[in-house]
Amino acid sequence: MLSLTVLGSAASVPTLDRSLPSYAVGYEGKIFLLDCGEGTQRQLLKFSLSYSKISAIFISHLHLDHFLGLFGLFQTIRLTGLQSKIVVFGPKGLKKFFELFNVDKELVEVVELEKQKNPIFCYKSLEIFYYPISNHGVLSYAFLIKEKDKICFYEKKAKKLGLKGYLFNQIQKKGSLIINKKKVYLKDVSYIKKGKSILYLGDGLSDSALAKKLKDAKEVDLLIHDCTFDNNLIDLAKERFHSTPALAANFAKKLKAKTLLLTHISARYSKDPSILLTQAKKSFKNSILASDGLKIELK
Repeated sequence: MLSLTVLGSAASVPTLDRSLPSYAVGYEGKIFLLDCGEGTQRQLLKFSLSYSKISAIFISHLHLDHFLGLFGLFQTIRLTGLQSKIVVFGPKGLKKFFELFNVDKELVEVVELEKQKNPIFCYKSLEIFYYPISNHGVLSYAFLIKEKDKICFYEKKAKKLGLKGYLFNQIQKKGSLIINKKKVYLKDVSYIKKGKSILYLGDGLSDSALAKKLKDAKEVDLLIHDCTFDNNLIDLAKERFHSTPALAANFAKKLKAKTLLLTHISARYSKDPSILLTQAKKSFKNSILASDGLKIELK
C-alpha cells in the first residue's frame, strides 16, 4: 500500500507547529523522502519512521529550506552505524554540497537529474518519474510516484473454472489456458486494479503548460501543491514564484486529481490557516490542508 506522511509543511520559515518541507512516501517496507528540509531527522523520530527504511530521497530544488536537512540526516545515519546506501536525486549542483559537507560516500549515491531517463527509480511495482518545472526562479523538478497497474482475479469464478496454484501465474503470461478441456481466457477471470499515484511539485507556480507536460499524472490520486499565500495575495505569490488556493485548485482540476494536499504554508497563517482550505474548496472540494504528522493512505 502507498502512503504519505507529512514531515514538514511550512514555507521558508518554520513555526512551532510546522517544520520545513519534507514528505515520507511509504511502500512495501521502504521509505522515499520528497525533499529534506532542516529538522527532517527529528520529524522522522517524532512520527516513528525508521532511518533504516529510507531507500531514496528526491530533492525538488536547491533552496535551503528543501534540502539542508540532508546533511544532519546523513550524519545521524553514520553515527547509528547503518550500512545501506541511500540514493539522492536532485538538480545539478547537489553533488557539490555533499562534497562540501564531506558526507561518507559509502552511505550515499548522488544522481543529478539533468539528463536522466524516466523512470529514474524503481522498487517492486513502484516507479518514480521526474519533470522539469521552469516557473520557480531556479532549476526545479516535480516528482511522480506511480504504482503499476495490477491484475486481480475474480477468485470464485477462477476457482470454479479450475484455476489454482501456479496456473494463476501461467494464465497471466499466456493470456489463456486449456483447463479441464476448456479454454479459459485471462480477461474472463480477472480485472485491472489501477495503481495509486502521488504527484509532488515542491513549491512554485503551476500552469497549463506544466499540466500538458504531466500527461502521465492525469487522474493522479494525490497532488501535493504549494499554497504559500491566500487568494488575496496573488500578486505577491506570483512575484515570489509561489501559489494560492485558487491556483492550486485550478491545477488539480486540469490534472483531474482525486485529492489536493495544500502545503508549504506561510508563517503568517500560523494562528489560523483555515482561510487557505476554505478558498481551495470553493473550486476543488476534495482539498486537504497539510499539517505535520498527517498520514494519508492510498487504498
